[in-house]
Amino acid sequence: GPALASWAIFVVAAVQIAVALIGYLRGFDAETPVPAAAAGLSVAAFATAAVWLFAGGKHDTRARALAMAFLLIASAFARRFTGIVGGPGALLIRGVYLDAFLPVFVWMFARDFPRVIRLSRWDEVTRHGTRLAVATGAALFFVNLVRAYAPAWVPPILARSHPRSAYWAAVVGLSVVALVVSLVRAS
Repeated sequence: GPALASWAIFVVAAVQIAVALIGYLRGFDAETPVPAAAAGLSVAAFATAAVWLFAGGKHDTRARALAMAFLLIASAFARRFTGIVGGPGALLIRGVYLDAFLPVFVWMFARDFPRVIRLSRWDEVTRHGTRLAVATGAALFFVNLVRAYAPAWVPPILARSHPRSAYWAAVVGLSVVALVVSLVRAS
């Protein structure tokens, strides 16, 4: 179910971040426009915030959803340092882009934040938004996993690394809409 999927995402993201921190400390770096120090600090900052939210909000669905979102942001920044892994360990890295699920956790956060006593049409919007984010995240995850091993099977525009990527348009777009819905619910 959803709890098992969230747990699996958490574990794999944590492994990716741990590998990235080792890679960063060992000097491994895949060239990107963002300086390595900025990416490394972003990984550390978002991972630390996630740990604090998990520790302090064990029974708060809002804190857990936000912690997972932060963990996936850390995982996205961590990608450039994960190339040190080879062999079977690479199966948790190559083509495994967990940030595809970022909108799921942002929508889950929007569903519960802020806490409101009244029910409104926005509650239904958050339910539909969460379902759309799950379907979109699963599709993007699967497409990019396939692309890592059989690139000819997937149109380049769907690749996470494409300069005009539909991947990032969907991930960022769905996440921004969730945050706007959360703001509207607050008013």
